[in-house]
Amino acid sequence: MKNWTMSNVGRWRFVIIGFNMMLVLGFLDSWSIFVLPIEAEFGWRRDQTTLAYSFAMISFSLGILLGGPLIDRRGPRLTATVAGSLLCVGLFAAAFTSQLLHLYFAYGLVCGLSIGLLYNCIIATVVRWFPDKPGLVTGLLMVGTGAGSVALGIWVAPLFDIISWRVVLQLLGASAMLLIVGAGQLLRDPGSSPVTQQVSGKTVGQKHDYQWQEVIRMPAFWGIWFWHLFIIAGGQSALGHIVPYGVEQGVQAKQAALAMGVLAVSNACGRVVFGYLADQAGRKFAMILAGATMTIAMVSLAVSVSYLGLVGLLVSAILIGFGYGGTIPQVSAVVGDFFGTKHFGVNFGLASTGIAVAAIIGPYLSGCIKSFAGDYERSFYLLAVLALVSSIMPLYIHNPQVGPVTKIISDKGAEV
Repeated sequence: MKNWTMSNVGRWRFVIIGFNMMLVLGFLDSWSIFVLPIEAEFGWRRDQTTLAYSFAMISFSLGILLGGPLIDRRGPRLTATVAGSLLCVGLFAAAFTSQLLHLYFAYGLVCGLSIGLLYNCIIATVVRWFPDKPGLVTGLLMVGTGAGSVALGIWVAPLFDIISWRVVLQLLGASAMLLIVGAGQLLRDPGSSPVTQQVSGKTVGQKHDYQWQEVIRMPAFWGIWFWHLFIIAGGQSALGHIVPYGVEQGVQAKQAALAMGVLAVSNACGRVVFGYLADQAGRKFAMILAGATMTIAMVSLAVSVSYLGLVGLLVSAILIGFGYGGTIPQVSAVVGDFFGTKHFGVNFGLASTGIAVAAIIGPYLSGCIKSFAGDYERSFYLLAVLALVSSIMPLYIHNPQVGPVTKIISDKGAEV
């Protein structure tokens, strides 16, 4: 009889649990919804409010990094409890913001850190159950983040006409804590899996499990790191600015908020499509396609909105969502493929630290250019160039498990 821990039925429950927990991460991707009401109350500049999002993304990256050893040593249940409690505290504290430094600390540090802990907790725990489908499963989990963004864009934004943004943050804080801490107790780590496992009729081949000290000395790691950085910088810039950018281009505020929802849906779809594509057609192909998609998306955002209005904004949002969303699940899959799963939490956290740099290159740079040069377009062109570089980089990134020449071929003939 097949062991329950690797049965097809039993392990999928963790995808459902993780999906529901990932809904909360959508809050971080929906920061632009809160920008206009906060600026209206305090009169802060765009670069000042954007810095809160940049700090949150930096703290998010730090949370992912710290989450790795915490998950490996204390397990996912305690990690989820810590993350949920911190997020609740951060959102309630942000609701009482009166100064920029207060906002930076509450939202930028505490909320970002807690969501980073949660992110690594969910990905590291659930992906370990699926050594045969890491890209697809990560993509499915990431749909939860997109769904959370859609919920905020469609249901939460209209609440600003009824209640203040402060009350909205408090409601989100209470809801997030209940969901994260409650669902987190249902998570279970599969433990130290053997190097060779029979899953769904396939054999997952033996791999060397690299420790982080080895990983950071590998060119492959830095190739993944920069590839990830250059693409998500554009996506983060759009997430932080697409609503106010659309309004300033003549799109009505509610229609611009719709673009945020469309971006979130596209983001979710891109995560599943690219995750599946990477598992089936090969990592390099999917990585190149993600970079090319973001390149086209940023050029479209800079050019089409001024001519096509809402249509241009929606088309750009779809492209950005696919490029950005298609990048995220690939990082976890590539880290597992390249460096093994035993130390996945720590290695994945290291690979995700580029998010902190992307938060500066993307949203904060766009905010500064807007504040001091008067437009967003110049930053979008710069981000398009970085994305173009990222579409070339995968050609020179080689899997250390098989070397630069030898290739592993799956049973469907796809390079992995």
